[in-house]
Amino acid sequence: MLSWGVHGWINSAFNLSVTTIGAGVLAIPSTFQQGGVVFVLLVLSMVALLTVVSIDYLVLCVDWLHLKSYEDISRELLGKTFEEAIRWILIVYSIGIAAGYVVVIGEIFHPMLPIFKQYVPFLDTSQHVTVAVWVLTMLPLSCLPKLDHLNQISFLAIASTFFISAVIVYRYFSPLENAKERGEVVYFIASWKGLLAVPVMMFSFDCQSLVFQIYTNLNTVSRKSMLKVSSLSVFITGTVYFLVGFFGYVSNTPNITGNILINYDPVKDRLMMAAQSFYALTVIIAYVLVLFPCRDAVFMLVFGYSSATHELKHSAIPNSHVIVTSFLLSVVSLLIALKAKSIIFLIAILGGLCSSTLCYTYPAAFRLALHIRGIYRCNRLGLWTAVFMLAIGVVFCFVGTAVALLHVG
Repeated sequence: MLSWGVHGWINSAFNLSVTTIGAGVLAIPSTFQQGGVVFVLLVLSMVALLTVVSIDYLVLCVDWLHLKSYEDISRELLGKTFEEAIRWILIVYSIGIAAGYVVVIGEIFHPMLPIFKQYVPFLDTSQHVTVAVWVLTMLPLSCLPKLDHLNQISFLAIASTFFISAVIVYRYFSPLENAKERGEVVYFIASWKGLLAVPVMMFSFDCQSLVFQIYTNLNTVSRKSMLKVSSLSVFITGTVYFLVGFFGYVSNTPNITGNILINYDPVKDRLMMAAQSFYALTVIIAYVLVLFPCRDAVFMLVFGYSSATHELKHSAIPNSHVIVTSFLLSVVSLLIALKAKSIIFLIAILGGLCSSTLCYTYPAAFRLALHIRGIYRCNRLGLWTAVFMLAIGVVFCFVGTAVALLHVG
C-alpha cells in the first residue's frame, strides 16, 4: 500500500520534482527553436535517463559506504582534492541556482507592475517586487531547520507547474485575438547553437544534490524505494518539460528569445496571469529546497558534518546556526539576482560548467570507483553505462560552457 504520509515515497517524489522544476523549464522552448524538435527530444530523453541512473549511483554509495554527502563520498572514493572541489561546486552552484529563481520571480511579475503599483506604490519596478517577494516568502522559508516543513505544500507546487503547462498548451489551441503569426516548426537544425539544449537540460534536471536528504527521510530506506521516487520524479519533470517546451515553441516561434513567459502578456491574458502567479509558488519552494544542500555544504566546511550526515541529524546543528547561515546564503543569492540581467545566460553557464560535473561526472566516477575497488562490482552493461555518463559529463562541461559563452553571452 502506498504511503501518503510525511515521509511517503510519493511525497518524496513531489519534493524532488519541485526542486528539479524551476528556472530551467522557462528556457526549454528556446532550445526547441535553436536545436529543432527531434534533437531536443532526444537530449531530453537521454538526460532524463542519466538522471535516474545517477541518483541510483548515489544511493549505492550511501548503502555501501554509509556516507551521506558528496563531500564524504568524494573523499572516500576519489581523494581529498575531489572532496574540496565538490564542496565549492555545491556552494557556488546552489547559490547560483537560488539567484536564478529570484530572477525568475522578477520576470514573472514584471508585466503585472501596472496592476501592482495601483494598490502599492512601492511596487513600481521589477526589483522592488522581487525584494518584496524575497522578504515575505523566500527568506523566512529558507530559514526552516527541517525539510519536513515543506512536504505538505510540495503537491500544491507541482499542481501549479502543471497548471501553467496546461495554459501554455491551451493557448496553442486557443490563441488570443491579435496574437502574433506563428512561424514554421523546424524538426532538424544543423547548428552548433543547437547544442545549447544539452547544458540547459542538464541544469533543468538537476536534483542530485538533494538526494541524500530525500533518501534518508524515506519511510522505507531502500534502493528500490528510491528508484521509484526518482523514476516518478523524472517522469513528472519530463512531462512538464515536453508540454512547456514543445507547445511553447510551436505557439511562439520564431519570436522566442529566452524565458518563454516573456512571450505572453498576463495583463491582457487573465488566465495566464493566474497561471504565472500560481507558478511563482513552485519557484519559491524550489528556491528554498535548493538552499538546503548549500547550507549543508557550508556546515561540512565549518563543522565537518551536517544535518544530512550526522546520526543525530535533527539536533546536530543548533537552530541559531541554521538561521544565520540560511540568512546569509539567501542574502547573497538576492544580491546576485539583482545584478543579473537575464536568467538564460545564468542557466546555460551553470548547466555547462556545474550541472554536468555535479550531476553526472561525479556520480559516474563514484560508480566506477565502487567497481574498481571491488566494493560493488557491476556487469558489462553497467560498466559501459558509467563510462558513457562520465564521458558525457566531461565533454559537455567544456562544450556546453563554450556554446553558452559564444551564443548566449
